Amino acid sequence: MKQAEHFESYKKDIFADLGDGKFAQEVKDLTIRLLGAFEDQEAVKVAEFSDDAFARVMTEISEMERSLGGEWTLVQVRAAKSFLADLDQSKVQ
Repeated sequence: MKQAEHFESYKKDIFADLGDGKFAQEVKDLTIRLLGAFEDQEAVKVAEFSDDAFARVMTEISEMERSLGGEWTLVQVRAAKSFLADLDQSKVQ
């Protein structure tokens, strides 16, 4: 996110290390949706985040990562799918 303002001119595929395949595409799609949710929350594009907005979003991401622990349980997978479905619904409303 810190480099978002340079993304258009840099043109590096930030997902290149994931390789190809279904998993890589899912990670890419989920990342883009999550960033879109943060853009909606902050009412600006990632490239325009203020330092305070960046800090808020990074704190939220860190909290999400800490809550993951090791391997995902079925309950965690269901909760993540529900969260993403709710994100889609909030954009429709």
